[in-house]
Amino acid sequence: MRKTNGLYFAIATAVISGFSIWLNSYVVKFSDATVFTSSKNLLVAIFLTSILIGTKNFVKLKNLTARDWFYLISIGLIGGSIPFVLFFKGIALTSAGTAGFIHKTMFIWVAIGAIIFLKEKITVWFVAGFILLIGGNLILFKAPANFLGNGQQLIWLAVAFWTIENILVKKFFLAKKQISSIVASWGRMFFGAIFMLLYLGFLGKAGDMGEFNASQMWWILITSVLLLGYVLTWYEAVRRAPVHIVAAILVLGSPITTLIASIQKGQIAFRDLVVIAIFFLAGVFIFKSFGNMKNFQNKVLLKDN
Repeated sequence: MRKTNGLYFAIATAVISGFSIWLNSYVVKFSDATVFTSSKNLLVAIFLTSILIGTKNFVKLKNLTARDWFYLISIGLIGGSIPFVLFFKGIALTSAGTAGFIHKTMFIWVAIGAIIFLKEKITVWFVAGFILLIGGNLILFKAPANFLGNGQQLIWLAVAFWTIENILVKKFFLAKKQISSIVASWGRMFFGAIFMLLYLGFLGKAGDMGEFNASQMWWILITSVLLLGYVLTWYEAVRRAPVHIVAAILVLGSPITTLIASIQKGQIAFRDLVVIAIFFLAGVFIFKSFGNMKNFQNKVLLKDN
């Protein structure tokens, strides 16, 4: 039941991601991307700190070892700051389509890392869903002619950092009972915000965070709430289910973004319907993979007993 719930959290994350990507691509145009992202991340860090203080999870911080704190700060650096800067700098140097295509390959690298470092089992059903997701991405995001331009390199680096974060979180944090997903989420965003503020200070842009008008502040608040929901549901999903399954399910947010964009334009292209159908079918295969995995684990458990 715990692992099944992990899939529901992953689906929630995919839905939030699908809507959030569409909204952020619209809102980020109204201000400096780095300043906007830093402001949003800082607000999420404040939200999570409030949640941490208001719940029993704050007490759990006292039980963290020096090693735990090291990894918590590392997650903030590797997942909550550097890749955000790299990704938005990359978008500024290349097209959104190219950035989207490269970013959506992350589930491939997470699956490879999960096999090597976490010893997660890959089933035939997952491979089928895996292939469908790749096909859907090739249709949804046209493969760029240049994979190694300056902007593309920055985006590849961002994807690499986020991949490492997925493996690191699963291996050293969420597998431990004393470290909740809220604590891990707080570490990611709190220390990540600190690193991003330091970076803004280095650029001489820290003062720009206080120059947003009322309209921009509302957009920052809305996107921050979405990011808060994304981080909390994503970490809880990774805590409860295999990380390669979670990473694959998150890709299902792509057709949601496409559908919203199509509705905004007032028309849904046949290609969009094909992509949505492919991603839906991929999700069925991935769910089937998880069911087979549970059966496999139950058989092993009975055999051991």
